[in-house]
Amino acid sequence: MQSAGGVTVFCLVILGFVQASQDQEGLKLRALEQKLLKIIQDEFPEFSESSGLSSNDGRAESYTFQGFERRNNRNIQLLQQLENIDRNQLSRDELNDWKILRYHVQTILKGYKFREWGHLNPINFLEAPLKHRDWITKKTTQDREKYVLRLQAIPQQAS
Repeated sequence: MQSAGGVTVFCLVILGFVQASQDQEGLKLRALEQKLLKIIQDEFPEFSESSGLSSNDGRAESYTFQGFERRNNRNIQLLQQLENIDRNQLSRDELNDWKILRYHVQTILKGYKFREWGHLNPINFLEAPLKHRDWITKKTTQDREKYVLRLQAIPQQAS
C-alpha cells in the first residue's frame, strides 16, 4: 500500500516537472521575479536586513545620481526582458503575476524623474530613519554594530 502511494506521489512530481519544463515562458517570468528581488536586495539594504539577508547589513541606501542611474538602468533592462515574454504562453495566474511585475517596474521607472530630490528621501519617508526599528535584527552585538554603521552612513547617502 505504501508503495502505491509513493508511486502516485512520484508520478505527480514527474508530471509537475514535465509541465514546468514545457512552460518556458513561465520559467522566464519566475527568473525575472528573482532578478527583481536581487535588485531590491542589492539596492535597498534596509529591506535586505528586514527580509533576513545579512550580507547587506550596515549599508545605507544610495541617493547619489549614480545610484539612481544604476537602479533605472537595471529596471529598464528588466522591463525589456519582461516585454519579451510571450504572454499567450502564460497561465492565467502567471499572466496576473506578469502584469503586477510589469506595473511594479514601470512605477520604479516613472519615479526616476524625481531623482533630483532623492537626497531628501531619508527625511521624507514619513516615518523618518529611526521611527520603526523593531524590524531590525538585534540578536547579536554584530547586528547592533551594523545598525550603527548604517546610521553613520546616512549623511553620506547623497555624496
